Amino acid sequence: MISTEYAAGFFDGEGTVYAAVRNKPYRNFTVLVTIPNTVAAPLIAFKERWGGSLNANQPPGNRKLQYQWVLAPNNARVFLRDVRPHLIVKAAVADVAIELLDLLALPIRERMDYSQLR
Repeated sequence: MISTEYAAGFFDGEGTVYAAVRNKPYRNFTVLVTIPNTVAAPLIAFKERWGGSLNANQPPGNRKLQYQWVLAPNNARVFLRDVRPHLIVKAAVADVAIELLDLLALPIRERMDYSQLR
């Protein structure tokens, strides 16, 4: 099995955290974690451990085939929590993403405090 330390180093160097707003069918927020690479083996190992999806695209010209591992919110939250103790470069971004993912995991009625509106 692939270690969390290796995954953290790989993510620190190659990974990205996206926070986005989706407007269809209604407005909602999402967080995605992605790691691209031209070598599929480590990304396959990450997928086996943390789930997600693995895509391949051929860039134009004579460039190498590019693989991209993508984690949607639930899997992204687990992955970020696992690797967070070992992150250096993306530690602050991971903290914000984990906080947002924790908030998004709550039922909508629990996300907002309406007591101050009275």
